[in-house]
Formats: sequence, structure tokens, C-alpha cells
Amino acid sequence: MKEIHATWDSSGAILLWGFAPNTAAQVSSTESENEQFFVTGEALLEFLTEQEFGIDESSTALLALPSTNGKPFSSPFFETIDRSSNLSVFEVPVVRLDPLTATALFSCGLPTLPGVRFGDSYRVFIELTKLLLEQLCRGRFLPGLSRLGERFRSRWDLQWESLILEHFENGVPFAAFTSINSSANPDRSLGIRTFLQHSADALIRSFIRRTPFTIPENLRNAKAEASAQWVRSLSADEGGFSSPGVEGLKLENRLEQWSGARKRAGAPVVVALVLREPEHSTSQWRLEFALQDEYRPNHQVSAASVWRGDLGILRHHGIALSEAEERLLSELGRALPLFPLLERALKRTRPTGMSLTTEEAYVFLREGIPLLSEAGFRASTPEWWTGAGRKLGLKLTVRNAAGSAVGLSTLLDYSWKLALGERELTEEEFQQLLKSSGQLIQLGGEWIEISSDKLDRTLRFMREAEKKNLTLGEALRLGAGAEEDGEILPVVGLEASGWVEKLLQHRPFEAGTTMEPESFMGELRPYQREGLSWLSFLSDTGLGGCLADDMGLGKTIQLLAMLTAEKNASLHDGVLHEGKEHRPTLLIVPMSILGNWVRESEKFAPTLKIHMHHGPQRLAGDQFLKMASEFDVIVTTYSIAQRDEVLLQLVPWGRIALDEAQNIKNLNTKQTRAIRRLTFTRLANGGVQRLALTGTPLENHLEELWSIFDFLNPGFLGDIADFRRRFAAPIERSRDADAAARLSKLIRPFVLRRLKSDPKVIADLPEKIEIDEIISLTPEQAALYQRTLNEMLPQVDTASGIHRKGLVLATITRLKQVCDHPWLLGNEDLPRSASGKWLRVEEILETVLAEDDRVLIFSQFAQMGHLLKRLLEERFGEETLFLHGALPRNQREQAVARFQKPGGPKIFILSLKAGGFGLNLTAANQVIHFDQWWNPAVQDQATDRAYRIGQKRSVQVRKLICRGTLEERIHEMLGRKRELAQEIVGNTKNLLTEMSTDELREILTLSSDTLDYERPEIEEAAL
Repeated sequence: MKEIHATWDSSGAILLWGFAPNTAAQVSSTESENEQFFVTGEALLEFLTEQEFGIDESSTALLALPSTNGKPFSSPFFETIDRSSNLSVFEVPVVRLDPLTATALFSCGLPTLPGVRFGDSYRVFIELTKLLLEQLCRGRFLPGLSRLGERFRSRWDLQWESLILEHFENGVPFAAFTSINSSANPDRSLGIRTFLQHSADALIRSFIRRTPFTIPENLRNAKAEASAQWVRSLSADEGGFSSPGVEGLKLENRLEQWSGARKRAGAPVVVALVLREPEHSTSQWRLEFALQDEYRPNHQVSAASVWRGDLGILRHHGIALSEAEERLLSELGRALPLFPLLERALKRTRPTGMSLTTEEAYVFLREGIPLLSEAGFRASTPEWWTGAGRKLGLKLTVRNAAGSAVGLSTLLDYSWKLALGERELTEEEFQQLLKSSGQLIQLGGEWIEISSDKLDRTLRFMREAEKKNLTLGEALRLGAGAEEDGEILPVVGLEASGWVEKLLQHRPFEAGTTMEPESFMGELRPYQREGLSWLSFLSDTGLGGCLADDMGLGKTIQLLAMLTAEKNASLHDGVLHEGKEHRPTLLIVPMSILGNWVRESEKFAPTLKIHMHHGPQRLAGDQFLKMASEFDVIVTTYSIAQRDEVLLQLVPWGRIALDEAQNIKNLNTKQTRAIRRLTFTRLANGGVQRLALTGTPLENHLEELWSIFDFLNPGFLGDIADFRRRFAAPIERSRDADAAARLSKLIRPFVLRRLKSDPKVIADLPEKIEIDEIISLTPEQAALYQRTLNEMLPQVDTASGIHRKGLVLATITRLKQVCDHPWLLGNEDLPRSASGKWLRVEEILETVLAEDDRVLIFSQFAQMGHLLKRLLEERFGEETLFLHGALPRNQREQAVARFQKPGGPKIFILSLKAGGFGLNLTAANQVIHFDQWWNPAVQDQATDRAYRIGQKRSVQVRKLICRGTLEERIHEMLGRKRELAQEIVGNTKNLLTEMSTDELREILTLSSDTLDYERPEIEEAAL
């Protein structure tokens, strides 16, 4: 059986080492046999790999081990051997762990590995790590300073409780400190303290590099360079700095005085004041005193127990009984000026608490607690005071008004009631409330705080509200607390019926009951049917909504299914119902996926009449209006929507939908303002439904959330200044949980977001989702593509034999490079946005990184891989790995190991030939094929780097294909013949080289609708 031991080394590292399997108790001392006796470095690394720790370096260390005649003992004698036994020095294979890595390893506990035994030395470091983390969580550390001449080093010192350390010192095995670098006969007490000190110092420095920390004012001196250097060094790896002269000495003296005072303060025990409600209506409140662990509120001992001589759980804190009694009296004396009523209790020699009237209890709650808490005391109050209980407030009950729903402006029947929580007050309780003159009263057995002035204002509000109309938007804002001004009681409940209840409960229909329409050419998964139901519900009620499903969950087909169902419902025998107005949908999408929408519509919703409004030949004036009256969906891009804003305002749209709606997240751009104006214009002309699709989480930035929501339901979140004041500033600056809860409640009815990690969604998903992304060429690409054809085809026409085959392949390669990025052909004077594929990868990666997914990107061109690595690192600031054929084997293995490691890089680019097979990359659940290979089987093998045994998530695979180009035609050809892949598809390259020039021209020439014109200044250049 293999044994693993852990040893502390005075260099600050933990050494892992062990005995090899099947060894006798004693072996000869020859070098070769000693090497066989100890566990090899490779075996130790294998153990760490199984523990998912990225340690990749082994070495040797000199250890002083008990021996007889120069022969080491093996376990089980080793750990129990008397340290006075003869010690011999052996060079042992070890793995060195820095303090951070060692802490991470030991905090995982004792692994269970077949054939491996962990010695007591390993186990004791697990227990020491638990102790260390416990002390750190309790704040038992102080900043300090060490000096050597004019050099100083900051440090973090642990404050120890001697009883705890003694427990460990008496049980630490010899093996834990057997490094020859420490001592052949180590001091276990010193070793323990040194290990804990080194580890604590490293952990605290690592933590505060990521988390702001504050140094007490009396230790900071902005004018003294030594103080500034010391503060900066507290988060540095080494923490050393120079300070000639007296500044460093003054700082050292000031630190000693401060830390000495803190250490003299003793155990972290504070005085707590516990307020208890009256047990009967005639009895009084009770304020009881206690001692409490500063960091563990549940470690508390009443003053009565202290006076009886029982410290309870606090006896482990190293505090003596006399010290506890003195602490209790002195602290209550310090609290007296802050809450003078304590004088009654302090007249007794051994105070345990005091009685309070209801009025006095309110003074303690409202005035005493803030002052006492600021002074370091702890207060325990009833749940209803801290907000965990039910509050007195208003309950709004709404019912559907007569007539049809018209969005947020729908008028509702409603009524206001006073309620405790969501329970309406009885008439008796209401009369009791009116007669009350106190600040604290008891209703239905529950205590509440009440302000007479606020109650009077609330009653006036209720009387006046009966005379006013109430819209759905106003009701939702009131119910979410977005209209609270502090002058009246808060709204504590919103009750609804009918379709308003469905909206509030986020369940328009039961799961799976709404099926896709007959003319929809596809089968929706259950969660997608829920999405169809939700979208249809919003359409029927005229409300705007955001479908925010994770990327790859099928937002496109859910919207296409809803549009198809809507069209079917409006027709009777293929003719529009009499009196039914035709109002088309305007769909605005990024340029990169314009063609994809047309293709998906043709595939899944062939009955929809869809028109692409784009390019220099796009319709205008009366022609555009006539076309819009005949089509169901007009799809255009964000840029064209901005440029053709006036034209688009003339159409009576029934719906405006945005795909990749994060394109309007910046509220001050011309593009965002134009689309919002378009929405407002249609509202004035009778209303328009608005939808947004986005896979990017809405919670990233609150002003981006406001921008999207102001498109969906204009004015619902107030103007931007009001939104900043009520939500953005409190949440982002102060982490205000109440403001965050109100905002979440406000937007929840209008957002449907399902995650790939949801158990219900996982059950619906296949293991692999394949998506063909049809990408539009940019004008620069289109011009370069056509120019390449014009130059190469005449040469092909005049060549023959092998030379002609070479020219055909060279032409195809150049065209595929143009589809990837013009920079591959040396056109670096063009902007990086000159590639439609690059623009789409940017959009995909924004969502991938926001969802904390990891991605593989394959390209057949190594040059494209280098380019992508540079562009992605510049764009996202994320380390990007790249594996290609020229990479040495050891660097390939390191790249794969780093990507597979938890917390490793999120983006891995691979050349198709070098990374297409033989690798296990299951850390990725996203795969992008940047360009297409001749044989789909090769692409499938590349995909299987992520989609293989060990993958625990669904894998999404995207193939980027340029519309109207050679890529799309080859993709269609491969798709038609995929079932004959081994016989036919593998020879596609040869098939193309045998074509005539006319056949090649037909395959390679751009389609007439291929070009994408986003910027007017280069429209002519593309032609």
C-alpha cells in the first residue's frame, strides 16, 4: 500500500512525500534501492492530478528519518518511532506546495483513494488548516511589521488562544517536521506556529488583493512615506520595503503600541443586550444582559450564568471567570451614557437585566440600539423589528377591468386595505389601530411599530385613491414598492385575478400544454413550449417582454413558433379575418445573423412571408409601404433601422422585436435613441408590442437593464434620473438588498430566463446542440471576394492538368480566407470589423463569458488562430490559449492541462489538424467552427474533444458559414450527402478541382443578396 506523508519545511513550503508500495520494513541503503523505497515524484503528481490541483513540478528534499544501520523505517513504525532513535538523511522525491496551494489541498479533507494510506502527519495538517481558517474567519489577526536594518517587511500576525494550540502540540507526529532544513530533532510547538503564521500571512495577502480593506486611522499617515509603503506592502507577495531615517522606526513604535493594546483586550468577547417581548398582555418587556463571542452570535452566555460561575461555551475562549465578571460590569458602565435607563439595573451589584415598559422598549429600539451598536455592543431584538416579521401596510387588490388589455395602460378595478403582511386587518383590529396612541401596539398577538401621523396620511391616501383610475403599470410599480416615499405605510401585498394574476405569478399556462402550430416545421421541447405560451400571452395582452434564455436554448425558434401561431389565428381559409388589420412585425438583428434569421424562418416557419430590408437596392417610399402591407415579417439590421428611421415610422407595425437586444444597452448612442423613438412613435399611433431576445444576463449593469426595459415598456422604470436614484445608486454603490429585491419584483413579470443548468431544462436538452450560423459578408469582404474571383478564374480557364488543379485549390483557399477575415490576405489597412465572422464571434463570446462558459474555437488556418488569439485578448482581456502544429509537445500538454483545470482560461483556439483529435477538453461546453473543412467527419472529431465521456453538460456546437459564398454551397452539398460521408464527402475537394470553369463560377460566385452594407461610404466600393 502506498503511503503519503506531509512535512513542514522552514522555507515556507509543505513537502508531500511517501513510501512506495510493497516494501519490507527494512531495505538496503544502496542508492537504487532507496529510490525504489520512496514514492516517485510522478506518483505524487498523479495523486494531485486526481485532486484537481494544478501542481506540475516535483523535486527532491533531504529528510531526517529514523533508521537502523542507515536503513529507513517504513510505516507503521515510522510515525510512532521515538525521536531519539538514530536519524539518517535521505534524499526523497517530494512535491513542494506553496502555502496557498497547501491550504486549498488540506481544506478539502482526507481523500479516499484505493491503495493509498495517509499518515497522521497528513491528517494533522488537515486539522491545522481547519483551525487556521476558523481563526481567520473570526478576525483573529493583526497587521504587523518586522525590521532588519533599514529594511522592513509587513506581516499579518495571528492571535492565538493557548489552550487550542496546546491540544495540537501534544499530538503532532514526528513526520510532520522531519525536514532536515528545519531540524533533525524539530521543535513541534515552534513548527506549528510557524506553519500557521506563514499560511495565514499568504492567505490574508491573497484575499485583500481582491477585497478592499481598511487600516485604522491612527496607523495611517498620508504624509509619511513609510506608512504609505507599509499599507501597500500588506497586500504584496513579499511585503518588503526600505525606509531609511526615523520614519520606519516611528511606524514600528506606533504599531507595537496599537497591537499591544489590542492583544491586552483579551478574548473577543462583547456585551450583548437581549430584548424580549412580554409573555402576557399585562406583563412588561425584559432587557437581559449577556456575554457573547464577537464573531459568533450563537456563542452567548447570560449574565445570570456568569454570576453563578458558569461561563458555558465561553470557557474555551481563554477568559477567566473574574475577567468575565469585570468585563460585564465595566462594559455596562460604558453603555450607561448611551442608554441612561440602565441606571436602574446598575444599582445592583450583580445585574442580570431589567424590566421595561412598552414606551421604554420603543426608546431602546429606536434610539438606544443605534448608539450602542456604534459603540461595539451587540443587541438582539424580536424578528418583526429587524424586518424578518410581518409589517403593517397597504394591500392592493386588483381585478381585470372591462374591455381588452392594452398593455401597461390597461385600467383595473381595485381596492385598498390595511394589512399585516398579506393578511387583511379585521374590523376589530382596524378600530384598535385607530384608538392607539402608542408607538408599539399588539395586533392579533403580533407587535408592530406604528406612527400616528403616517397612519393618518395613509387613511387620507386610501380615501383619495378611490376617486382615481389605476393602470396596470401603476399597480405593478406600487406592488413592487417602486413608488414608496416614506410618507405613508408601505405596500405589503398585491393580489390579482385573471390574466393579471398569471402575469404576476409568471405562469401564463401550465408547462407543455401549448403545442407548436401545425404549419411550424419542428418540434419544441417542453421548456420551449412554455416560452411559446409566454410570448403568446404577452402578445395577447399588449405587454413588452424579454426572452433571456441562455445562449443555445432556442430563442429564435420560440419566436418563429409564436409568429406562425399568430398568423394562423388571424386567417380563415387562408384569408385575413374580416375587420382584422394586417400589422407586420419589424425584426431588428445584428448584421452578422441577418441571413441566419431568413434561413431559420424558411426552415421552421415556411408559411411566414419574410422580407430582408437591407443593401443599396432596398425598397423605399411607397414601394416599401406596399411591401410591408404584404409581408408578415420585415427583418433589418440595427444600423439600417437607424438610417431608415423616418421610413420605418410610416408603417403601422404590430410588433417591434430585437434580437441580441444588448445592442441597445448603451442608452446614449444614436442607434439606441433611434430605435426608442421608433417605439414611441408607434405608441402614439395606437400601440405596438415590443419584444427583446438576449442571451446576455440582464443583471450585468443596471443602466443597460433600464435601456432595454425602456424599449420594452416605456416609462415603466421611470426616467433614467429616477431609476439611478431609486435603484442603480443604492444597489451598485451600497449593495442595498431592499432596492435589489424591489427591482427584481418589478421586472420579473416581463422577463423569462431559463439557464442551461436548470434541472428541468437539462432534462429537456439533448447532449449536443448543433447550430448553423449563417453569417453575412461585410462590404469589404464582398469586394475582396469578387476581386479574387475576377483575378483567379481567367487563370484557371487557361490552365490544364495538375497546374489547373493547383489554381482551383489556391482560389478556393483564398476565398475561404476572405470569408474568415481580409487580414489573412494582407489587408490590415481595413478595420478589424471588416469580417462578419469576427463580429459574430464577438457577440457569441460576450454571452459565453457572461454565462461563465468555456469555449473551443477551431480553424483550419493557423494564421487565423494567431489572429483570433490577438483580437480576443485585446477585446475581452481574457487569456486565450492556442494549440497549433508548431507547438512543442510539452507546451501542448501544458495548455490542455491548464484549460481543463478549474478556474483555467475560458477560451481555447485550436487548429483543426493539430487539435481535431486525441485530446480531452471536457471543460468546454461551447464549440465554434470558425471555418468549414471538406469532410464533416473531421469536424465531428474536433467537436468530440468536448463532447465525449466525462462531459457533464450539454455541448453547443456552432458552425460559422458565410451566406451566398462558396462556404454555404459546400455546406449544402455536404448536408445533402452526409449519409454517404465516407464515400462521397471525403472527395469533395477532388470533385471541385474536376469541375469546368463555368461550373466553378456557378459554385464560387456571390449570390446577388449576399452583400451587407452597414456604412454608406463603402457601398459603392463593394460593387
